[in-house]
Amino acid sequence: MTRPTYVRSLIDGRMRLRHPVFATSKGLEQVYLTFKDEGKIFEIRAGQASILLLFDPSLEATTIWQRLEEALPALKDTPTSKSCDACKDIFGITSRQLGVRCLLGIATLTTLFGLVGSKQAHILAATTFLSLALRHIWVRRKAI
Repeated sequence: MTRPTYVRSLIDGRMRLRHPVFATSKGLEQVYLTFKDEGKIFEIRAGQASILLLFDPSLEATTIWQRLEEALPALKDTPTSKSCDACKDIFGITSRQLGVRCLLGIATLTTLFGLVGSKQAHILAATTFLSLALRHIWVRRKAI
């Protein structure tokens, strides 16, 4: 079974689910009722239109998806995951990962040009680094 799009991340024993239905109190209540007797789900943390499930890694993720879709029919309307990130399609990494790698690469070039003594290249690389760093901070300003 392919992973639904509402599953944002899945690591052994940890799953982040994001869907508008989780922003409603009725949706969250249904999630809690669905898994209240499940001994292998340790914790359910509510976020903004998302939930974080901490569970026993021996529990199959598909089982969790199926039980949630039975309890919350609105989740069934969500299409299965297809990459909508162009960077992921081209480079195999997300745009966020690409941005961070470019930032680190430019920082390395800035240091290298500074050590070599190429003043103009050092200033150009430092200016590029500063602009990428400011963009990085601006995009993630809510997380800071």
